[in-house]
Amino acid sequence: MHETPLNVRERARKVKQFLAELRKKYNKIAIVSHFYTIRFLCSKEFDLNHEPKDKIIMMNCSMLSKSLAEISQYD
Repeated sequence: MHETPLNVRERARKVKQFLAELRKKYNKIAIVSHFYTIRFLCSKEFDLNHEPKDKIIMMNCSMLSKSLAEISQYD
């Protein structure tokens, strides 16, 4: 199955909304996901093809540490 960048961007937006709700209850959580999904979650800007503009340096199977507040504020 192939998911377009627009689909991933929309899914990331929904996850960010969910994270904003979790932030009200929890101080820390762990998100385990494919690194493309995490790239979309952490991106602040997107190009015309809905690909993240932000250069998030992350390899597959690596760990990225971000605060819930920082991730959930992006749209």
